[in-house]
Amino acid sequence: MRECTRYPADIITEVSICEGESYTWALDNNVYNTAGSFVLAGANACEASQVLELAFFEKTADEEIEINICPGESYDWQGQSYSSADTYVNVIQDANGCDYESKLILNVSDN
Repeated sequence: MRECTRYPADIITEVSICEGESYTWALDNNVYNTAGSFVLAGANACEASQVLELAFFEKTADEEIEINICPGESYDWQGQSYSSADTYVNVIQDANGCDYESKLILNVSDN
């Protein structure tokens, strides 16, 4: 039986995903939806263990603004011009690629 003279270092995979998502680790095909360290031990002392370090990006808070305009006016918001009373919602990606909602509540006054 062969003995190892040097034990290999763990192979670490660091992954960060958006809050509320899950991650399927290709090494074991398991789906992970909680942050933490997960280990697949090497088959023997000469084989490195695989370690998954899973973290979640903090969710960007949804944003909401309410605007009042007069009849005949418009309001420019996120590259679009709006003139009708309504609630408009855009889904935006933050710097980490995670989605959040941006909401405009547009009121057109009667005066």
